[in-house]
Amino acid sequence: GHADLAEDLAEGWWLPVEVDSEARAGQAARAGEFVQLPESVELLTVAREEQLAPAFERLRGKPAVGLDVEMRQGRAVLAQLGTEDCVLLLDLDALADSEALGEAMGGLLADGETMKLGFGVEQDVTCLLRLPGLASCRHRLRGALLDLQLFAAEKRAARRRGSSVKQEMHGLSLSKLTAEVLGKPLDKSLRMSDWARRPLREAQRRYAALDAWVLLGIYERLGGPAD
Repeated sequence: GHADLAEDLAEGWWLPVEVDSEARAGQAARAGEFVQLPESVELLTVAREEQLAPAFERLRGKPAVGLDVEMRQGRAVLAQLGTEDCVLLLDLDALADSEALGEAMGGLLADGETMKLGFGVEQDVTCLLRLPGLASCRHRLRGALLDLQLFAAEKRAARRRGSSVKQEMHGLSLSKLTAEVLGKPLDKSLRMSDWARRPLREAQRRYAALDAWVLLGIYERLGGPAD
């Protein structure tokens, strides 16, 4: 039931691997246990400066955008920006020094019509702030995201007498919150994947995209700011 993980590990070590039909069937059966990214959601890889403007145009006017970042040895190597029908996969290794990245991201952060969502955003923001290309929007990046981990903890603490936000945040992972709110958890089997590998495997792309996309459904179900 872990065919994607087996392929991911084998490729990371340059080892041949054959996944038979039985393993594929097990993988398909296991997939039903987790939230899945709809096939209708378009994935756009952005690795060149000239791709930034048209890609970010896809985010314009959206009520909310989910942001997630994948790391490699403490370094941000991939950023995912998700709407209900599209997820941008930003190759941060290729765009790290790009001023155009800062301009595009700065425009999104300054857009008061679009809610920017994250989960446990402090680490993501800290890693993004190390990218030279984002220097121009550093003052906007910190504090621009609604942290759904904190948001959900505030909601839970308000409902549970004697509980605190700190207590509710303890152990609250994105997968756990997804299960509570959407009915199924996230499949985290590729969490330790090599996100600096290029090109990314399709399973990696869909895994990364889902972490940004699922934030939209969680926010909608939680129903607005905590009282």
